[in-house]
Amino acid sequence: MYLIKKVTFIFILSLALSCSSSGRNEIKRGEIYSSSSGLFSFKIPNDLSLGSRVSESNGSISILDDFGGLYRIDYFRLSQNFIEDSEKRKIPPLEILEYFSVGEFFNKTLLPFMPKAKIVSTKTFKNDKGIYHLMLLFLPEGSSFTINGKRSDIHRAVVSIRIRDIVFLIHTQEKANIMGGEKKLSLEEMEKDLFSRAVSLIGTINVK
Repeated sequence: MYLIKKVTFIFILSLALSCSSSGRNEIKRGEIYSSSSGLFSFKIPNDLSLGSRVSESNGSISILDDFGGLYRIDYFRLSQNFIEDSEKRKIPPLEILEYFSVGEFFNKTLLPFMPKAKIVSTKTFKNDKGIYHLMLLFLPEGSSFTINGKRSDIHRAVVSIRIRDIVFLIHTQEKANIMGGEKKLSLEEMEKDLFSRAVSLIGTINVK
């Protein structure tokens, strides 16, 4: 990909999968949360369950609950050189999103650690926030939760969007069916649910 000469997007893989980082804080559904970077704020999703908590690392915010609920926001502030170069080259906005989500995250960061991970589908979407790149992944034993000491095979959505000078990657995953009584969604239903939840969170992001 001919994108920008020197741009790096650093993901800490252990955080991307397990969301294990320091500084966990209990949070309430529906409250407005401001990133420690001061770059943006967003609304904590209302579909989280008991034990909702948030943790931050450099360039990333993870939100978990006790029932396998997960939202993760990875964000990268584009340099002025990046912006000017991409405009000069007339690089399509979607190609920039694919560079970060497919190229940097999936191909360079996830696959070396989890070679059996797969991209199930990719889609594009547009609303008043901008253009979205939507990617559904299958992660063998890639859940952020464990059941009987084991991680589950999981589907995860990664939805990317650029808002002003920041590229956001929003992660959501299937919730744990701990009691075994929840209806199993079809792949199409699950894809729609995960994408919808990620897009809803993006709708609450306010870049400062």
